[in-house]
Amino acid sequence: MKLTDIESAITNQINELEIGYYDAKLAVMLYILIKNGIEKFDMIITDAFPDALKKDFQKMQEEYSKKILSYKSYLNENKKIINAIEKVNTDFSNIEEKIKVLLSEFDNLTRLKVEEREGNSIAELYHQK
Repeated sequence: MKLTDIESAITNQINELEIGYYDAKLAVMLYILIKNGIEKFDMIITDAFPDALKKDFQKMQEEYSKKILSYKSYLNENKKIINAIEKVNTDFSNIEEKIKVLLSEFDNLTRLKVEEREGNSIAELYHQK
């Protein structure tokens, strides 16, 4: 299998996914990777490092941690959404369909109310409040 075939297969799979869902899932996966990277930084024993290297390493670790912290709450919200979607075993197209059904029912109820009031005069409508 060629690299272009692999790239094409991945591109096709990505194109089939719901855009919002995929973006949220990708963001969470990236967050987990970065968080794991921070944990790996913490595991490195720097006692034997020269002072200059130790300072550079700590500075790099702090910058890395600050960057991920700025995205943490956003990514945690994405994770909650993904977990909720996966828990109910549905996807955005199913949710959209349910919303369409609810909106359709709302439209039907509104039409019925309008039809009920069509024959009434303004005075009668005022008294029905």
